[in-house]
Amino acid sequence: MINSRWSPNIRAGVAVAVAAVSVVAAVVVVSKQDVSAEQPSDSQAMTPTFSEETTTTRAPSGPVLDPTWQIDAETVYGRRFAEFRSPAADLLFDSGVTGAVDAGDVLVTAIGLPNPRSYSVDAIEFVAVDAEDGDVRWKKSPGRVDQCASEPVRDDIVCLDSYSDAPSIVRIGVDDGEARRTPLPEAWFPYAIESDGESVFLLEGNPEDGESVLYGGSVDALDDMW
Repeated sequence: MINSRWSPNIRAGVAVAVAAVSVVAAVVVVSKQDVSAEQPSDSQAMTPTFSEETTTTRAPSGPVLDPTWQIDAETVYGRRFAEFRSPAADLLFDSGVTGAVDAGDVLVTAIGLPNPRSYSVDAIEFVAVDAEDGDVRWKKSPGRVDQCASEPVRDDIVCLDSYSDAPSIVRIGVDDGEARRTPLPEAWFPYAIESDGESVFLLEGNPEDGESVLYGGSVDALDDMW
């Protein structure tokens, strides 16, 4: 039997001991939590971390484009719905590509009436525009043309007409718009044309059948092309 005189003291000692153990346990728990937060496991340490990067784009000050002149296709052509097209694009079918051949002090472009039913541009004419002030120097029809080189040969825009009864290279004078035709060698079927300013380059054959030959040389001597 426990003596009743010591019961209060024993109880007080037990309470102190329990409190001390609780404090130590709390310290241990907090310490473990701190270590876990500050020192990740090996698997966590080996996992790469990435930070988000931001890119700042600043728009330039002032207007992006301040043209000194402009021309309207319908006004130049004289009919509604007229649109400009690039001579260096496919003119046989409407590719919708716009542009001009830079011929120094003039820009030569094509203009016509897009036909959504046939996917073509009807009644094509070529227009020479003064590069300095936008004045139209001449506007003429070159006849049938499929496409042109992106660079003139001396004073001529050189184009292809491969689908006529008499296939030819069409040379359009930069100064006056006059068209001259040079017949292609018999059995030739060029489907692309380009120029470096002096020579003309033609791709000839049927690419669908794997037949494609590159020719190069003077437009005045097609038979002597390499």
